[in-house]
Amino acid sequence: MEINSEFKENLGYMKKKLLRLKLVGIVLIATALSVVVSCRKDATWNSDWVVPLINDCLDLSKLVNDSTIEVQGGYYYLNLKRNLYDFSLTDIVSIPDTTIDRTTALNVSGLNVTPGFEFYNVVEEHELNLQDLELKLIQLSGGFIDFELSNPVQTGIYITIELPGVTKNGVALSRTFYINGGTQANPKVVSDQLDLNGYQIDLKGVNGDSFNKLRSLVKIKSAPGGEPVTVTNNHFFNVKAKFRDVKLRYARGYFGNRILEDTTSFNIDFFNNITSGTIDIQNASVKLILENGIKIDASGVIHFLKSVNKQNNEVSLSGNGIGNTFTIDQPTGSFENMQPASKVLHFTSNNSNIEQFFENLGARNEIAYKIKINPWGNVSGGWNEVYPQSRLRLAIEAQMPLSIQMDALTIRDTFAINLKQDKDKTHFGSGILQLDLDNAFPFAGKLKIIFLDEYFQEVTVINAQQTIVSSLFGTPDSQGIMHQKSNIELPLTKEVVEQLELIKHLVVEAVFDTPNPSAVTNQMVGIPADAYLGIKAKAKFKLNMHL
Repeated sequence: MEINSEFKENLGYMKKKLLRLKLVGIVLIATALSVVVSCRKDATWNSDWVVPLINDCLDLSKLVNDSTIEVQGGYYYLNLKRNLYDFSLTDIVSIPDTTIDRTTALNVSGLNVTPGFEFYNVVEEHELNLQDLELKLIQLSGGFIDFELSNPVQTGIYITIELPGVTKNGVALSRTFYINGGTQANPKVVSDQLDLNGYQIDLKGVNGDSFNKLRSLVKIKSAPGGEPVTVTNNHFFNVKAKFRDVKLRYARGYFGNRILEDTTSFNIDFFNNITSGTIDIQNASVKLILENGIKIDASGVIHFLKSVNKQNNEVSLSGNGIGNTFTIDQPTGSFENMQPASKVLHFTSNNSNIEQFFENLGARNEIAYKIKINPWGNVSGGWNEVYPQSRLRLAIEAQMPLSIQMDALTIRDTFAINLKQDKDKTHFGSGILQLDLDNAFPFAGKLKIIFLDEYFQEVTVINAQQTIVSSLFGTPDSQGIMHQKSNIELPLTKEVVEQLELIKHLVVEAVFDTPNPSAVTNQMVGIPADAYLGIKAKAKFKLNMHL
């Protein structure tokens, strides 16, 4: 027999991996062995076999200090911090690929040009298409300018391109290109590339009072060692400078009146395994934090935050500002000393239904938000600013003791399996899977294995004969940690074995409670920091041998 299975791990916000389920799967895998030997059919007998499967101790120590679970006062404590959305500089301001294309010609019918004579010197202003952005100054951390220039006259020329507003370390960008002589029908062409990292671009235009405007100066001079030529208004000198892959480090201007909104979901897949039962939690504290590191006026609203569980029950978070518009302050400082401003919506048991929200055990969670940038227009006079470290971030923080009450919390998981054995050869007859447990967790549990056929119809069910006993019914160990030992048996009867060929799926079901040692009800329990589950597993089975 072969069993191929994979177990999911995660218990959502408590970060427990429901190790019991995994252990049962390991036990079943290890027990479902097919022993096939060369056979002679003149002898048959049964043999009792005992196979040790696992000897291990499982705890939550690997989950501590991963920014989710901490230890406070000797018990585990949830301290969850996650970013839900994170808008950076390039999400707010971006520069599309832009080409400055100047087709230059003289405005006279003919001009005699001697060697070394500058016959063209003109400044032009180019408006960048930035939609609703009105940028006055940008600093770049990357990008390129691709130059392409042509010469339609028969002598060599020098073309100088100056971009007065494009500077690096205070020096304006200036490039001079030499181009051999060509003709009007077949002009000579040269090309080159410039890395823009570290450049700053002033977009205020010629008069310094505008935006999105880039200045260019083009000079054309015949080569000093060339020959005299006549240049007419039919000679077209093409000058192209294409800005591409521009990466911003800083931008200043007006970033437009725009809206950032979305409805998105985040899933906790393991909660789909919870089929019934309830949990109870206390003292939950959750913060939705909108952090603004961009110098803009803004307002926002969280339309809803809801969870939907396996049974399709929906709980929407209510209270403390959900659905109400709020304003967002601007950060202070600049560059290295910038301090973001924060808007915090704090949900507690006193001002919201946060406990019911968590207790719904939502496998699917949705949040809808809307953020308006500059909702009142350009009231800053074009002094919106965004820095390299600027973020418009929506985050969630959740803190609470990992205290929980479980009432018949039922968890199921289904795995595909492939069981094969030959009854005419040595094969598995019947047996028992035995778990010897040392439980230091304050939970009690019952196990059940359900076998299904290829159509997911039930073939047979195996119920554990005993219960995993809560540590609260036990005694302190040498470290003072309460623990309780249990022995669990899962019988594999002859009737089960005879139906192995029908079984194509295996369902592991666990029902958890948090019983009170002095009452018949369940209670709220904390998880001790050093809680553990010691496991010794073995299989006892009969092997029908044919020789």
